[in-house]
Amino acid sequence: MKKKDYILLVIAVTVGVLIKLFFPAAGGLTEAGVGMLAVFVPTIILWIGVGTGWPSFLALVALALTGVADGQTVFNYAWGNSVNTVIIPMLIIVQVMIDNHAMQHIAEWIISRRIVSGRPYVFMILLCIAITVIGTVVYPVVMCFIFLKIIDSVTESVGYTKKDKFYKALLLLTLWVTTIMDGVWPFGRPIPTVIMTFLESIGYSINIIDWMKLSLPFGLICIVVALLVIRFVCRPDISKFKSFDDSAVRKRLSQERINRSGKVATISVVLVILSWVLPYISGLGVVNTYFASIGVPTCACLAVAAMCIIKGEDGKPVIELGPALAKVNWSLVVFLGAVMFFAGFIGKPEFGIVDGFNSMLSSLGGNMSPELILCVGALVACLATNFMSNTVSATVGASVFVPALAAIPGVSGNQVIIAAVLIGCIANCAYLTYASSPTSGVILTDKTVTIGEAFKYSLAMILISYALLMVFGLTLAPALL
Repeated sequence: MKKKDYILLVIAVTVGVLIKLFFPAAGGLTEAGVGMLAVFVPTIILWIGVGTGWPSFLALVALALTGVADGQTVFNYAWGNSVNTVIIPMLIIVQVMIDNHAMQHIAEWIISRRIVSGRPYVFMILLCIAITVIGTVVYPVVMCFIFLKIIDSVTESVGYTKKDKFYKALLLLTLWVTTIMDGVWPFGRPIPTVIMTFLESIGYSINIIDWMKLSLPFGLICIVVALLVIRFVCRPDISKFKSFDDSAVRKRLSQERINRSGKVATISVVLVILSWVLPYISGLGVVNTYFASIGVPTCACLAVAAMCIIKGEDGKPVIELGPALAKVNWSLVVFLGAVMFFAGFIGKPEFGIVDGFNSMLSSLGGNMSPELILCVGALVACLATNFMSNTVSATVGASVFVPALAAIPGVSGNQVIIAAVLIGCIANCAYLTYASSPTSGVILTDKTVTIGEAFKYSLAMILISYALLMVFGLTLAPALL
């Protein structure tokens, strides 16, 4: 650990002790709720300042040691839920696709269609489509590495350098669209899982189909805004793109086929996602019932087991479990465990945290309208996420503003769900600075795009997306649920 991390640890512990000793149990907040906040607030400080790995371990231990919940409950809820049994096998399968270049092949296939020839903005649209398709299961930071290689290859082939605005525009487009995918697709993603778990803890139910009814329009809005910002604000020189030889890419792809391991992994991902969607498609009778009964993790785990048996072209199993497990991002798994506990428990009535926040908001803002709560909550989430983890921002935003909305007489369940989903979605607009998200770190660290350029164009992207998302949330979204 660095010296800064030790200082933050001391600050976090001090804040926790002060909350425990001096924060009043009032306005509906119980003594148990004070104990929860005495762990939750320091954990947020460490997540923002240090990272999400060992602070998540420490948070779970602190919850048990301080008596917020008994140890068995803490660790059962953190790691005994279905989330990690979905995340781990999906990380393994997707890594096989990446290792065997299946992801890059699919992306290049999409962006090399004949319609691209001489049309730079069509190329950008197809780039966004490729990111959206790959983004169903691949995390944004991994997508950045995949698409950076493609962008380098395309721009070099037509004579652009890294100093040209067209190259920088493609980097920014990739940054924006890859980052928002964490909110668009609910398949094994932290934020949708956390928001759905939180909603369940306060008495509301939502499935992945309902999530996508709201998140896909959000994704479309952001992609349209991104393209408009590139076209009318960034305004890159597109003249050289006319020499892009899309036929050469198609020829190369026809010669470089996806190998057997890549095909098996790709088919497995498609089938696993299908198994998650089938329970929510009406009219399938026993199929709905069966896939709903076997649970979400079952098919993902079955796919990994099958790939450990099926052999690739080299005669070895498609997955060798030991090496595959070594590539899993275990810090993410630990972090999700802590987030899942907080998301599931922070809204429970015995802690009174929801009542406490409602009381505080009422005293600060009087009788806030449902529309104002949605707009303020989403604005806080989309700005705060540029200075903290996307998942943390979504968790805090939902924990504070969604219960306040739910407490207003006459507010429907759909209004509460819409607010929660849109806060979760917009918490992925994290690209103002190098430290806003892992994708920002990948795209902006080499300073090809300066911090001034990134801030100017990304701020326009965030504010316009926010404004249009609020219009969508207040007008069209209720009709979709």
